Amino acid sequence: MRPLDLWFLVGVALFVLSALVHLVALWRPLGRAPRLAARALEVGLAFWPPLLACWWLHHGGEGLNRLLLGASAWTVAALYRASLLRYPLAPLGSVASGTAAALGALAFMFTRPVTLDPHLSRWALYGHIALALGGLTAFSVSAGASGLYLWVERRLKSKRRPAPGTRLPSLATLDALCLRGLLAGFPLYTLALLLGSARAFQGHGGLHLSYVVSAGAWLVYGGVLQARLTAGWRGRRAAWLTIGSFVALLLVVAQYSVRA
Repeated sequence: MRPLDLWFLVGVALFVLSALVHLVALWRPLGRAPRLAARALEVGLAFWPPLLACWWLHHGGEGLNRLLLGASAWTVAALYRASLLRYPLAPLGSVASGTAAALGALAFMFTRPVTLDPHLSRWALYGHIALALGGLTAFSVSAGASGLYLWVERRLKSKRRPAPGTRLPSLATLDALCLRGLLAGFPLYTLALLLGSARAFQGHGGLHLSYVVSAGAWLVYGGVLQARLTAGWRGRRAAWLTIGSFVALLLVVAQYSVRA
């Protein structure tokens, strides 16, 4: 294990700690728990930028996969932190930190250098990776908002009051946040699929399984987005489809991360 690998593990551990402390703050919203949750996230946010800068200085373009995955992890946490200035999304902290930890763990596993594909130029390949991870980051916002939407809706239907000091976001706020993530992520991911289509075929016309899964997730996202925009579709079904598609995309990234 190289020295920077160890520091990536530390970065992942910081986001895991943030997720755990946010869970404690969710169930004990009074006292020091919310303050500790905010501090844990801030430490993780401060740790990752210099780590990614050091990685880029040591590995350059060959380390782009890990660099952009780490940047996606940081961006998810940073977007959540920034959203608190406008929306009451404190209950989303554990989901945002957990997603950031998952992306950071995938970045740690992604040790293979970027290799040029004969079907793609260097910048087309870099663009494909950057756009795909940009879309993944935006979709993570939609998935997190969808998960919180389901949790809040369940509490409202069961008529369970939130713990003292807890301010739950409205379903309309969460639905709007999910839609914004889809609107931002869908065009980015569409361009990524178009750039990566040259890599989809190997040998005798066979398809990468990862490309099929990615394309399937793209179709679901496109269907959900169209239904939301044209038919006003929202609610549990849209939330579950958004979460399921995001999990499929995470599995694709994991497959790329660990394969030889």
